[in-house]
Amino acid sequence: MSEYDETSTVEIGPLRRDECAQVAALHEDFFGLGRGDGHSIAMLGRRFLENAFYRLNFDNPVFFVDVARYRGEVIGFAVYCSNHRAVFQHGFRRHPVRLAYEILHSAIRHPIRTFQKLAGNLAFIFESLPSETKEIRAWFLLLGVKAEYRSRKFQESSGVWIARSLEDHLQGVLRDQGCDIYWCAIGLENGASNGFFERIGAEAFTEASVQGVPSRFYRVPLTPGS
Repeated sequence: MSEYDETSTVEIGPLRRDECAQVAALHEDFFGLGRGDGHSIAMLGRRFLENAFYRLNFDNPVFFVDVARYRGEVIGFAVYCSNHRAVFQHGFRRHPVRLAYEILHSAIRHPIRTFQKLAGNLAFIFESLPSETKEIRAWFLLLGVKAEYRSRKFQESSGVWIARSLEDHLQGVLRDQGCDIYWCAIGLENGASNGFFERIGAEAFTEASVQGVPSRFYRVPLTPGS
């Protein structure tokens, strides 16, 4: 990787339709098979992520995906919502046929895995959330940055901390949505992500299983906009 220069800036902005495949690939790489024993839908593969998770939520008013771009490449992404109680009702209501088709396609190839992962996610969303989260609408679901772009070398040469830049952008969007705080859950074994939230001053308030993975829950008040 060559040194940072003025013509190669990092851009943070909303996901574009033609980037869905790239983000689905990153999502699977970070959270898919071989990355853990939980019920992440990343374990259903890139096709399901691209078509059922990202494309079907493009018109979802409470679902947001931001990406970091560098030299024409998607190098990181963040997924969040302004109302976790309603975020996944959108697909069932607006795109039931397309969603059913993608679920069926996955179930034909991997019936047990598909049932387990979808059931685990639904149970988490609708039944097993810690009580402290139920009064907080905004939810930070996912954050991922390619390894070489979260290195100290890249941060020092570019002057950009990708994860923090994504979180800063998220805060602005959520403030515009009328939110003043968000929550997130991070697997206890994910030292990098737990370290990130500790560095930005997040408050850890409980620990519980998330999609089959022991996790720590954080809440983050949104800073006032400039």
